Amino acid sequence: MPAVTRRKTICEPLVARATLRPLALLGLRLFAASSLVQTLAAPAYAEQAAAELRAAQALEAMRGDPLALHDFLKCMPKGADLHNHLDGAVYAETFIRVGGEDGLCVDPATKGFSKSPPTKPGAEPGAEPGPICATGDVRAVDVPKNQHIYDEMVGSFSMRGFVASEGETGHDHFFGTFAKFGGTDPRHTGEFLDEVSERAAAQNEQYLELMETPTWHRLDTITKDMAWSEDLGALRDELLAKGLADDVPLARAFWDEAESIRNQKQRCGATDAAPACKVKTRYIYQVFRNTPKELVFAQTVFGFELAAADPRVVAINFVGGEDDVISMADYAEHMRMVASCGSSIQGFA
Repeated sequence: MPAVTRRKTICEPLVARATLRPLALLGLRLFAASSLVQTLAAPAYAEQAAAELRAAQALEAMRGDPLALHDFLKCMPKGADLHNHLDGAVYAETFIRVGGEDGLCVDPATKGFSKSPPTKPGAEPGAEPGPICATGDVRAVDVPKNQHIYDEMVGSFSMRGFVASEGETGHDHFFGTFAKFGGTDPRHTGEFLDEVSERAAAQNEQYLELMETPTWHRLDTITKDMAWSEDLGALRDELLAKGLADDVPLARAFWDEAESIRNQKQRCGATDAAPACKVKTRYIYQVFRNTPKELVFAQTVFGFELAAADPRVVAINFVGGEDDVISMADYAEHMRMVASCGSSIQGFA
């Protein structure tokens, strides 16, 4: 109960905590605030200045109290969380759960979802429901029943408890997690939006820019027989002629569906809407840089086309290890791709 009382005191009238400061300090701050208010004509500015004064007084009052300071800063409004990898922001426990729902298997050796697809059981009497995994693999749905494997999976999917060693650096472990928890169905994206925005709301964040890739596998097909050309203008025209932009409506529908699921879970628009509904989200289209140049360029063109068509997509971002062989060797070409696309689409010049 004391923690609840403390939190209510801080998050409501902050001025109450400010009375703990010496009168001389408060007098100095009141004088400064008064001078500021006198220079602001609009009442709204005066109210803002008074609110800022109360917050400053409360902060000074609790600098020596770590618990109170923690609660105060938790309540403090946060501006924006930018460059947020949606998949990386989802908790490992969530991936284990949805992996079970999707009928995935786990490779105990790699502590990740198995790359060997499970087979479905037959209709024989007594057949075990769910997927049949390869020899040695474990059904993801069974992982929560084995605490040892569950703990190993959480550590493998995240940086929890990780200690760098000569054999595996923090850099390597971080980038390795994406391949380990990959493979879940995109239908979970709405759940992921709900989880991440709920967490942001709990931390009083107001805006998220989430990195995700709605679709790009079709681009692999389009570029399969294409030859790389230094003439990026002609290459862009060839990609568009092959139907590259045809997937833009599908990408927009992907976000429509995901946002609909999030809004339903958070009851947005209802009288009992969750606080997370107030967290504005926008999206960054990911370009996988460690792929052949023609595919990187196709992704870049598609990202710009999508951003031009959908105001929710505010940027593109090249992802993957910056120190990988391809990303370092092709860095200059990648920057030329961005410049080329930016100059060819209205609004990005």
